[in-house]
Amino acid sequence: MDYWKNCEVPHDDKIIATITGLSANKSKIFIKLLLSIQLFESNGELLFSSYLNDKKETATNNRKIKSKLGKKGAAAR
Repeated sequence: MDYWKNCEVPHDDKIIATITGLSANKSKIFIKLLLSIQLFESNGELLFSSYLNDKKETATNNRKIKSKLGKKGAAAR
């Protein structure tokens, strides 16, 4: 959820531990898992996800379309 709201996350075990509520050791394992399944990528300083960015863009576009159609329908009444 933090990624959805704020996008890239610092590639820092302590920050990830704070966000997830995991211990520092478990957050290291968690980060390795996310990178190994290629859900996230790292540029050394930040963790980011092309997949989640695409999903967020799709959701944002869908919300705009539905809002526009809803306004159009309300205006027709």
